[in-house]
Amino acid sequence: TNNESEVLLANALFPSDEYPLKQRYVADAHTFFRAYVQTVDYQQSGEVMETINRWAAEKTHNLIRNMVEPHELRGVMDMIIISVAYFKGEFTKVFRPAKLKPFFVSDNVVKKVPIMKGRFNTFYEDLVDLEARAIEIPYKGRTHNLLILLPYDIEGLSNLEDKMVGIDISEIHLQNHLEVKVWLPKIELFTKTRVLDILGKWSEFLAKYPDIPLSIPGTSIFFREAEGLERCQTHPREDK
Repeated sequence: TNNESEVLLANALFPSDEYPLKQRYVADAHTFFRAYVQTVDYQQSGEVMETINRWAAEKTHNLIRNMVEPHELRGVMDMIIISVAYFKGEFTKVFRPAKLKPFFVSDNVVKKVPIMKGRFNTFYEDLVDLEARAIEIPYKGRTHNLLILLPYDIEGLSNLEDKMVGIDISEIHLQNHLEVKVWLPKIELFTKTRVLDILGKWSEFLAKYPDIPLSIPGTSIFFREAEGLERCQTHPREDK
């Protein structure tokens, strides 16, 4: 956090009160992740939802108020692990007020959404290997930038996502400094990702190393066929 922008990261564990966590694991969660730990009764799903959503709202200045939904707490639940990230910054220049303009979702799908317009002296690059253009929109203080990647082709988003696998974004360096006009959709973004395959690999790892203090005493760790949730939510404004 500085005078120009604010970045907050927070982690929390909400284990079931039926399965107390190992103290070493709780201590490591505090030490390495500064994690907040609170046991809950998952049979009281309404209270659990309020507890988790209240914690998320407090950590994000009330921006994320619905971290979990009622239907996500159905069935047997042993623990919920949550990480939230909050960023607030002001662009070096203010965008013009948003106006409804066509936005291409695909070649065949066009929707009218609020579009902000701005002009920046910043870095721009054609990333031929990724088949995309890149631009950095700086925030005040110049400690943070918004990196935008735009596929050459309207239908090229999935191809770009595939090409980005394994690429460290911090290694993308833009060389050309020039004045560019930017049209940016003013929309809220949500993503939801299945993480079962990733967690399944952890099951195999933990089976080989049973002494790692991740498990609940007297139990085995396994991951049920469930949809892990990864949410990304943005609230862009003309100035932020």
